[in-house]
Amino acid sequence: MQEIELKFQIPASQADAVREAVASAAASIEPLALQAAYFDTADSRLARHKMALRVRREGADWVQTFKAAGRDAMTRVEDNQPANAPLDGRLKPDLALHTAKGVRQALARAWARDDLGVATADELGLNAVYETRFERWSCQQSHPRGRVIVCVDIGEVQAGALREPLNELEIELTEGRAEAVIDTARHWVDTYGVWLDVQSKAYRGTRLAQAHRSGQPAVAQPVAHTLGTWLAADFPGDKLNPALLISAALDASAGNWSEVATARPGWPEALGAWHDATASLLHLVDKHEAMHEALPPKVLEATRQILSELTRLREQGKQPDAASAQALACSASVTHWGLDLLAAIRR
Repeated sequence: MQEIELKFQIPASQADAVREAVASAAASIEPLALQAAYFDTADSRLARHKMALRVRREGADWVQTFKAAGRDAMTRVEDNQPANAPLDGRLKPDLALHTAKGVRQALARAWARDDLGVATADELGLNAVYETRFERWSCQQSHPRGRVIVCVDIGEVQAGALREPLNELEIELTEGRAEAVIDTARHWVDTYGVWLDVQSKAYRGTRLAQAHRSGQPAVAQPVAHTLGTWLAADFPGDKLNPALLISAALDASAGNWSEVATARPGWPEALGAWHDATASLLHLVDKHEAMHEALPPKVLEATRQILSELTRLREQGKQPDAASAQALACSASVTHWGLDLLAAIRR
């Protein structure tokens, strides 16, 4: 039930080139048509718990999927179950399909229950809140550390009358070590300018659905880092978990640069939160030798350079240069920095 993958946004100008590159490497160039409905409550209960529940048509098949956040930026919990085609044309999830103990416990926690029991989607207030419609091209690639599948998704996310384009590259591990995903990603970053995005389709759909309900554009949601405890106190080196702290800094940084890249209203706050997460990571490195040893010199230098750029933008006040901020968030240097941090976590 665990998947290891990374997702990247494809610049609109490179979408055709990326699609052709994947199609030319596949045994068949025919894309797979995917159409999914995502379910949640009116108050976005699942989204608030970083979970998603969807029913998707994959060619001639139907699949129901539960997803939840994993231990780091490239790990997700995923439970796929075969589903039946809707008889009346209305998609509806069947929670009884998910029998795994961990999945049922996670769903129960979202409703503050000890046990989900036989509760139905209707009883829990679950309704379709947004849809995704796209075509997927995919190919498999071998790597010295494993095998990966590379997918290109081209289509749209829809909530009511609102639509957002979908141009994504996904790289998922099928065999071997997670480093195979990281190393494979670098080619696509350098060749096509794709950039690392930790915001899932479900996250984007939830934001679009909220905008549809409110009639107002979704505002940026700055991601605060969770390093406060480690910054405020002195801990012996043997009590530190560098991988955990690097992961926390990356989660905050990547979440915020995704907000900056899309330039949602209020994005300067996300820029400030990105600055704070990066500065906090460097402060921990200066404070603890174990953190310094966990990050190679080139990664530390990249961190300092990015912090310098963030500081320069932040010092422009409440209206920093939007074009420069977006360019930084979508830059190859920032995505390579994120990949380097992921590699350090996996060391």
